[in-house]
Amino acid sequence: MNLRHLLLPTALLAAGCGGERTPRAPAPPPAAVAPPAAPGVAPDIMLRGTVHLEPTLTFRSCESRTIVTALDSTGDRLVATYRLMRPSNEVGVYLLARGAPAGNGAVILREVEYATLPTAIEGCDQSPPNADIVAWGANPDWRLTIVGSGIEFSQTAEPAAIAFQATPSTGAGGAIRYEVPAGAGGAHTLQLDLTRAACNAGTGYTYGAMQASLVIDGKALRGCAWRTRLP
Repeated sequence: MNLRHLLLPTALLAAGCGGERTPRAPAPPPAAVAPPAAPGVAPDIMLRGTVHLEPTLTFRSCESRTIVTALDSTGDRLVATYRLMRPSNEVGVYLLARGAPAGNGAVILREVEYATLPTAIEGCDQSPPNADIVAWGANPDWRLTIVGSGIEFSQTAEPAAIAFQATPSTGAGGAIRYEVPAGAGGAHTLQLDLTRAACNAGTGYTYGAMQASLVIDGKALRGCAWRTRLP
């Protein structure tokens, strides 16, 4: 028999069997790779130091005494306040500011709480006030500090100093009120209203992040206020 005739049916049979094979299941797609986690954002802290505007914005910490680049995220409040005070670039402006360290060694300044020209009695060489909130006014000069243990008021007129017991604050929408009614403060009364708004007071243009309206023993006083610690 011709060998060619024998091979032909065999080839056809193999082709027919091959067509009936079950196709292979497709390979599963590669597992999705999760994107890298976003770097953590450092929480705000209270930064205390001096800023200088020229040749670039820098911050010198009162604690470490190191000078680093500062990133202004205050909505130009920092630069505007600096220029209003017109300091020499060697002295700069002393401030308390909410901010955070950046990843490149710089600091981010988010909100100026307090700013003034450094003096022999106020600056990095002096200790910050032991208070949560400080309020201050000029013409007439007065000062009020709030701590957990109470409220202390001082002025150039008489009585020169008045102490009040601790009282909780009330308010909403950025407004804060401290009130000591008659009887609770002994012979004295107090009502302090703080509003979150830029404030400048005195001939040196002392800046505070809050406006203060104080009524003490029926006498109305106005000034600026700021936090020395984060709430």
